[in-house]
Amino acid sequence: MKSIFSTLVNVGLVVLVLCTSCTSDNPTEELAEAHYLKAVVNGKLFVADESNVVVANNQLHIVATHMESSTSIFFTLNAKDTGTYVLGVTEENLQNNVAGYLQSATKSGYVTTYAAGNIGSVSIEHFDIENKNISGTFNFTAKNSDYQSITIKDGEFQIQY
Repeated sequence: MKSIFSTLVNVGLVVLVLCTSCTSDNPTEELAEAHYLKAVVNGKLFVADESNVVVANNQLHIVATHMESSTSIFFTLNAKDTGTYVLGVTEENLQNNVAGYLQSATKSGYVTTYAAGNIGSVSIEHFDIENKNISGTFNFTAKNSDYQSITIKDGEFQIQY
């Protein structure tokens, strides 16, 4: 199981490094510009100041990072259109959609592949590949390799990539 976790963390970090990014020094300014990813992580507000989107091979990869705290929320979804994508180890998630939360400074992370059952979803409300913008909402619970949980709720994103 730890090798699966390590692979997912490495994939998330590679996507983060290889993608082009949209940044802002001020998260509030970014929200005002209608380009954001935010959520409540274990009761604390997370607002990304950098976000990366890659669409390839019918997969959607989003990595959003808060640079000061070196934390990221990521999604890897088998998505090519709008809809709701189930997370967690379930019969409904045959596409292996994955989400997680990474803490780079401590090299720890939480992923939905460690959580049995339907533990969340990502809803894509707008997905325009031609004009390169996407928006939606998300909520999920993820676990680390020691099966400790983290809850991410009230997630929203609107990203121009």
